[in-house]
Amino acid sequence: MISQKEVDFYRSEGYLVVENVVSAEELQALRSDLARVLAEASSVTGNNEIYDLEDSHTPEVYCFSRNRTRP
Repeated sequence: MISQKEVDFYRSEGYLVVENVVSAEELQALRSDLARVLAEASSVTGNNEIYDLEDSHTPEVYCFSRNRTRP
């Protein structure tokens, strides 16, 4: 559980850092997945079955509103 102080911080700042929520192995898997998603997103030029792109999306600046669930 989180404390009232943490709840108050979240409400005022909009985020909360919670230490050790995921293991080092889980964190590495998340980082690997994110790197793959960003590498794929750099070559996408329009909406497709996986990505919904924002108008400002470029190969240098990835702007997508959704990474859809893979089939």
